[in-house]
Amino acid sequence: MASCKADLLEDWNYPWRYASDYDVSTRIAGLYEAALSTLFQPARLARVLDNERRASGDRFTLPELFGHLEKTAFGQPKSSLSQDRRALQRLLVVHLSRLAATPAKGTPAEASQGAAATLRSIQGRIDGALKKGGGDAYTRAHLEDLKARIRRTLEAEMEVPAGWPLPPDHQ
Repeated sequence: MASCKADLLEDWNYPWRYASDYDVSTRIAGLYEAALSTLFQPARLARVLDNERRASGDRFTLPELFGHLEKTAFGQPKSSLSQDRRALQRLLVVHLSRLAATPAKGTPAEASQGAAATLRSIQGRIDGALKKGGGDAYTRAHLEDLKARIRRTLEAEMEVPAGWPLPPDHQ
């Protein structure tokens, strides 16, 4: 991801003076990244799962978390997506892919499974949007890229580190 510091632009009229110019879209993507990184911390996901077991009645669940994030990023299908919306969708897919394919130590299995299910749901939304056609070139390229990333994640086979015991039927 690009740096969030100011770009110093030389002023054509006053070459000894520099003006700072912030890339707003990069700063917004940085905020999205910070929020998603916090939400997908293994301890936080484990706490949500544990609270499901402890609480009775109305409780917040991992499927609700993933569903809310999907709806926020992909909810209203539009023919053309803003740069900020594309950044949010891209970051969500990256985080879900990492959670589904290579979860960090301490991540509950249910979170990995929920991430994979959410990726399948997003894949369906993307397929529907691409079938409708239309949209600008940025949006079409973005959706095709996300579709390919999701496909690779869902098709990836789990790599077994050396030294792990194999199940009896694979020895």
